[in-house]
Amino acid sequence: MRTTMIALGFSFCFGIGAAHAAIVARNVDYDVDGKKMQSVLVYDDAVKTARPGLVMTPDWLGMNKDQVALAQQVAGKDYVILVADVYGADVRPKNADEAGAAAKNMYAHRSDLRARINAALTQLKAQVGKAPLDGKHWGAFGYCFGGATTLDLARSGADVQGVVSFHGNLSTDDPALTKNVKPRCSR
Repeated sequence: MRTTMIALGFSFCFGIGAAHAAIVARNVDYDVDGKKMQSVLVYDDAVKTARPGLVMTPDWLGMNKDQVALAQQVAGKDYVILVADVYGADVRPKNADEAGAAAKNMYAHRSDLRARINAALTQLKAQVGKAPLDGKHWGAFGYCFGGATTLDLARSGADVQGVVSFHGNLSTDDPALTKNVKPRCSR
């Protein structure tokens, strides 16, 4: 990962690929039950082809420039990604203690977490016509705390074709919600 980030940094410094890439990273502001949220929409504007949309839920550190940079890397020419704010615009952890407290709060309020990640998906879908989204293919992925949140999105019955949880917490406050999962494994 570090090597990739260094290579990416050099490419920007020396203008490699600069003529082709027009990475957009713009805030998407909205409210969820009176809580202000600020997610970030990321895509390569140089590519005009409509693409699938993905919701990316950050790890426990939440929204920050590193998560946006990761989304830019993953999006490439193939996806439009909304980096989901699930803590709220006023919560931006700066260290492990703050991140732990923020994640613990969300785990204690799983219905709020599900509402917030579903609102992020709704906001992504609302970008059809404003961003190069195909409007048909939706998915979600997340890392650690974000992986757990992605699983909660799936358990909520969200209309997505796939979800990926990278070492996410598998626990849930309501095991019966697994019956709502729409994406299915196929071989």
